[in-house]
Order: sequence, then structure tokens, then C-alpha cells
Amino acid sequence: MDFGRWNPRGYLKQYYKTKEIAEDEIHILNFCIEFFKSGTYHFSESIEIGSGPTIHHAIPLVPYVDDIYLSDFLDSNLNEIRKWISSDSRHHNWFPYLKGALEIEGKKATNLEVRERADLLREKIKDLLHCDIFRSHPLGMNKKFPLVTSFYCADSATHSKEAWSLAMQNVLNIVASNGWFIMSALEKAKNYKVGDLEFPSAQISDLDVKKVLKNSGFKPDSIVVKAIPISAWKKEGFDGIIIARAQKP
Repeated sequence: MDFGRWNPRGYLKQYYKTKEIAEDEIHILNFCIEFFKSGTYHFSESIEIGSGPTIHHAIPLVPYVDDIYLSDFLDSNLNEIRKWISSDSRHHNWFPYLKGALEIEGKKATNLEVRERADLLREKIKDLLHCDIFRSHPLGMNKKFPLVTSFYCADSATHSKEAWSLAMQNVLNIVASNGWFIMSALEKAKNYKVGDLEFPSAQISDLDVKKVLKNSGFKPDSIVVKAIPISAWKKEGFDGIIIARAQKP
């Protein structure tokens, strides 16, 4: 990926300035919320690998995680998150995602509830970390987390399935014993667009995701992988996503 061409503000404007939650993100948030509601899950801490300039994937974690960490390779991405945490007037407006996530959870999502969720998320985000998924220890330390999430990360930073698989193994090394991993990826996409620029994608399938999770030792009966057609972003280069979760033994 040519990070020199990356524009966080342009990315946010194109993919996250919709009045309501974008089509692909509805599936991702539903997938996460259904998982958390399916059992008595509670995690002492979580890490999102490759958060980009976004905070919305952490919204459904708030009731279930004590300490939330977000990470990315680019400080320019993390700076956008810092703006939101500090309520800088220039921060991206995440109100539609906060409201939408609460509605998916079954709440009325009043302005008060939205504000309370935003305040609690700000409180629970303990740090923003640098990560490099091409290193065996992406966070620069041998720390493991009981919940690791990664959305549109390894597939959107690699040119081939081989490079994607190696990066994924590094990410999966961060998951603690008995810990959970939740992810999303573009399905079979060669690239995706931000404005007039094209960025690579690894052209992975749901079978590739199942394979890397099995080969990394995750419990076979815990592995859930779904390929979902998406119509909203065809002009941007992809018409499907993959969502998955699995637990380490």
C-alpha cells in the first residue's frame, strides 16, 4: 500500500459521511452485537488492529469491555481519532453510527443515550497504539489480548494472498488463550478506491479466511465465516465483504 497517498479525511468523507450506517457496516455491527448478546461475554481489554481513522467498530464493545485500545500504522489516522476523543471541533461526525449501533442493540437511541455511549467510549479508550502487521509482534511487544478485532485491515494493506496470510498470522498471534478474534475483509477485491486513487486488496475469499483461522489453531467449532454481497460500493471496487469470528483454545 502506498501510504504516502493516503488521505484519512478523504476516506472518512467517502465511506462514513452517510446519513445512516453504510450497508456493509450494518452487517459488521450486527455480527458483533449478535455475538456479544449470544453469551455472557465480558473482556478485561480489547485491541483493534488497523482501526484507520475510525472509532465506530468500538461502539458495540462498550458494554462488554473494560479497557479499549485502538491501533494503526499511520499516525495521521490516529490523529483523526484523537480529534474525536478530545471533542475537537474538526472531528468526524460519528453520530449516525452511535445512534445506529444503539438501535441495533434494541435501544431507543435518544440523544441522551447517544451522548452517554459516546462519553463512555471516550472514557474506555485507554490508548492509541502504533501497529505494524508485517512484524511478528505488530504492537512491538509480546502482549496478548482476550479480544482482538480487525476490520478491512490486512486485506487492504497487501497485494497478494501470500502477503495477506503472513500478515494475518501476525495479527492472530495477539489473541490470548481462550480469546476471541472478530474481523471483516473485502471479498475477492483487487482494489478499492478513495477518491480517484486506487489501493490494493488481496482478493481473498471466505475459504481463505477459514483456512488461516484453522491453520492458526483456532477452535474449528468456533469458526464462523460469512460472505455477504454488497451493492453500495461497486463503483469503489468491491461488491462483497467477509465477516468472521473464532476462538483460540
